[in-house]
Amino acid sequence: MKALLAALQRMAKATDGPVAASQFTAAQRKALDQFIQQTHAIACRTSGRGITYQVVQPQVIEQHLRSLSPGCLEELSDSVPNRAANIAAYRNSKSGGHRHAAYYLLMRACGERVNWRDDDSQLDLSDATARYGVAALAVEPSDTWRSAQPLWLVENQALFDRLDWLPNSDRQKIGLPHNGQASVHWYRGQINNNLLDWLGASERVPEVILFPDYDGVGLQNYARLHQRLGDRCSLWLMPDWQSKLKTFGSNTIWLDTKSDFDAAVSYLSQAIPSQTAQGAELHRLITTLRTEGAALEQEAIWL
Repeated sequence: MKALLAALQRMAKATDGPVAASQFTAAQRKALDQFIQQTHAIACRTSGRGITYQVVQPQVIEQHLRSLSPGCLEELSDSVPNRAANIAAYRNSKSGGHRHAAYYLLMRACGERVNWRDDDSQLDLSDATARYGVAALAVEPSDTWRSAQPLWLVENQALFDRLDWLPNSDRQKIGLPHNGQASVHWYRGQINNNLLDWLGASERVPEVILFPDYDGVGLQNYARLHQRLGDRCSLWLMPDWQSKLKTFGSNTIWLDTKSDFDAAVSYLSQAIPSQTAQGAELHRLITTLRTEGAALEQEAIWL
């Protein structure tokens, strides 16, 4: 629909004669050709070595434009949200650009004196967690929110509801001593691009620690995170993960996320050398998942 809409909009503006086919993308030309077969409202002619299009029934073009795009983007206020503008333009909020400007960083604190600061204010996350169970920041790349404690990213809500799985200050386990202090954010399966943009805009925390399911989606999220943050992020492996994988691993989840696994490994095998400590653990995980043909969900940490 978007290809046809763009092509008809271009034709509607061509009041001074034919339009060369080279002015359209391949998708738009295909949509135009189908439209011509159905309506005969546009003439398609050979011109020299090329092809031109010319409107012969402008009222039909106008009618179809109103059907495809009930609202005119040029007439909408700049304050109209992207998704509302998409409804006006395409009758579908998810067509066109539909990313939200802000990302709501929902967090809980582990430990005392976990704080977030920007240039003007402060969030005492430990106090908010004790009082209300959770707190959130509306973040965007241009802001200055930061914390002196690590930020954990967890895939599933169970790991956000209960924080008794978190390791204590063990340099071997998490890469940074933090005296039991950390912020934990639940990212709901896929790390949002707005969150990646925000994390990559400046150094928000000493380290971002990802604890996902050990499957293709989890590794793909780690690859996306590493592309933005490099060594400022790490993948956390739960204690005794190898025996848990053998006992509780799922072949179904492995098969369902195999394409994500292959795409992630293609990047990670090049970006993180196996000679490093972090790389050795990561490549051990990759090899074991492939050998076992199984994936392990993060809730297995309690088993």
